[in-house]
Amino acid sequence: MGNLNKIEREAKQLRKRYQAKFGELSRILSEKIKAIAFTLDGKYKVLSHDDLYQEAMIYLWEKLLYGELEEKTESFVLQGCYFQMKNYIRKNHRKTDANSVSLNKYINDDDDTLEEILPDKDGTKLENLERNLFLKNFAETLEERENRILTLLADGFTTREIGKKLGISHVRVVKIKKVIVEKAKHYQNR
Repeated sequence: MGNLNKIEREAKQLRKRYQAKFGELSRILSEKIKAIAFTLDGKYKVLSHDDLYQEAMIYLWEKLLYGELEEKTESFVLQGCYFQMKNYIRKNHRKTDANSVSLNKYINDDDDTLEEILPDKDGTKLENLERNLFLKNFAETLEERENRILTLLADGFTTREIGKKLGISHVRVVKIKKVIVEKAKHYQNR
């Protein structure tokens, strides 16, 4: 019984120590984490900034418990929080996308939504036909790889998934996407 009481006291002291460390970390980083969460919330409509902030704080608590924050800089810790929030968004964004269709759904990395792309309620069939014709003609100006990437993007694949499918790095996919966007701007302005 004496050993059990000793272990309970040590566990209580350890918990208090971690709570104090976490309180100090929270006091120092809280406003910056909230600012990051607010920025990400403005970009992704799936979750609120409160959800993101809470996810970052859970991440901090877990890292603290495992001793992974010892002698880490504030910048390093904030970057970890940022990546944790982005991963959380990515996971939840996919769940939402798989289960629903929304006009606010992002269809590319430029944060275009279906609502922005689709014609207005007052749009005519002629405008839709012109848009489809433009897209068909534009697609014919693209190289084979660019067309394949554009098709996969339209099908909802991520840059990493596209890279795997095509046997190229996701960084290369991002670069090709930028080329496609530039070509589309040039094609539209001619």
